[in-house]
Amino acid sequence: MTLPCGKKLAQSMAILRYVGLKYNMIPSDPLAAFAGDKALELVGQDLIKKHMSKIFYAKDEDKDGMFDEAMEKVWPEFIVNFEKCLSEDKKYLCGDTLTVYDMGCAGYFYNNVLNP
Repeated sequence: MTLPCGKKLAQSMAILRYVGLKYNMIPSDPLAAFAGDKALELVGQDLIKKHMSKIFYAKDEDKDGMFDEAMEKVWPEFIVNFEKCLSEDKKYLCGDTLTVYDMGCAGYFYNNVLNP
């Protein structure tokens, strides 16, 4: 990402936090921010880094079988844990306003799960 002043930013999570701070998309309530970080870490670390990243670097002929196995064995437990991050009475992860945590989780799902 290049800023209007010409400064270049790198690293997607750092850029996400920059955007969040610049556009007030990080909750000011520490518990709400914790809930968002927890969901983002669950997706990014517990699902993607621990399980999905193995598939990315596998031989092409092994990827489909590994993906199917992950969806059968890993996905059900992940979904149970992710649902615990959701609130029944809130529109987004941290409340009724879109945050960088919603965008980060959606990005992980789109790029790594729905489009492996």
